[in-house]
Amino acid sequence: MRTKSSAGFILQRAVAPLLFAGAALASAPTIASPYSDINAAAASSPVTVHRLRGNVSMLQGSGGNIGVLAGPDGLLMVDAGIAVSEQKIIKALHTIDPGKLRYVILTHWHWDHADGDGLARRAGATIIADEQSGSLSGNIHSRRSLRPNSRTRSSPAIRR
Repeated sequence: MRTKSSAGFILQRAVAPLLFAGAALASAPTIASPYSDINAAAASSPVTVHRLRGNVSMLQGSGGNIGVLAGPDGLLMVDAGIAVSEQKIIKALHTIDPGKLRYVILTHWHWDHADGDGLARRAGATIIADEQSGSLSGNIHSRRSLRPNSRTRSSPAIRR
């Protein structure tokens, strides 16, 4: 039979290592995440325009490449890049065509392709995405989007 004092001793022996481990983790140096590394690279890199053919161009330098189609009604972007590059993306778009951004197609929900969707929303562009990407659009998803959303759906979503 255990007494209160022996139970307290056992509890102390179990809790002490956990407290020590917690203190050690709290004092450990911060390790950069892939998000912070890629965001820092995107923030410090230029966004370069590559004119591919006719009115089709590609922007490079904000995470994934961004496709751009310039038409008589304005611009269509395929993917939105990383939000930290927004001003560079806007400047690059204006070198392609001064027209208004009308459509953004998000190919998938990874943050390096969809984090810059705020640019499209503020421009009043229509965002075309699958349900999963569309459900992330409008939420700050740049820190979670490399992990799949538990509600995977395949029907398209169009947001304005």
